[in-house]
Amino acid sequence: GASLSAASANGATPAHLATTSGHESCLRASHELGAAASLSAATAQGETPAYLAASGGHDCCLRVLHEMGAGASLSAANANGLTPAHAAAARGHDCCLRALHELGAATSLSAANARGTTPAHLAAVGGHESCLRALHELAGASLSAASANGATPAHLATTSGHESCLRASHELGAAASLSAATAQGETPAYLAASGGHDCCLRVLHEMGAGASLSA
Repeated sequence: GASLSAASANGATPAHLATTSGHESCLRASHELGAAASLSAATAQGETPAYLAASGGHDCCLRVLHEMGAGASLSAANANGLTPAHAAAARGHDCCLRALHELGAATSLSAANARGTTPAHLAAVGGHESCLRALHELAGASLSAASANGATPAHLATTSGHESCLRASHELGAAASLSAATAQGETPAYLAASGGHDCCLRVLHEMGAGASLSA
């Protein structure tokens, strides 16, 4: 009768480890054998099994968690205010974004933490164009939303040299963000040049933000 909900020093339960590796059968067993509460429990960092499932790209586990009564955890934020949608977008798992939308966590796809960081910001910094498109399609997520310091997904895309995300931002209604300035006066062109991403400078010019190249 060993406890299937016993937590490690950092608060991780067997359910957390099962979702990290995508073992949905273990989630079902935990629920069946009396550890249902562990399916929505948070670690010391505030990470639930749903957060770890989304981070790992295991949409099957998200579906099982919802089925087993842990649906509310699909939009629960960790200690940094990041939700499973943030985790999925950061790692490029658009399949998990679609699952979250389908399973009742649609609002989390455009939610911001205390720093103003949305899933779209994290998708852009990682170069995950498919996630930007999914966020816009599923939740109408704004690709021009600015963080607390004024950075948009376009700023983060250029910092990392992801020209495909700039093209997606332009196509999906965030053209103005391609020449917007942060609180420090930094435009996407400024950040592209700082990082040595001439490909992004060329895209910015092509997409109508040419004036910002000399701003």
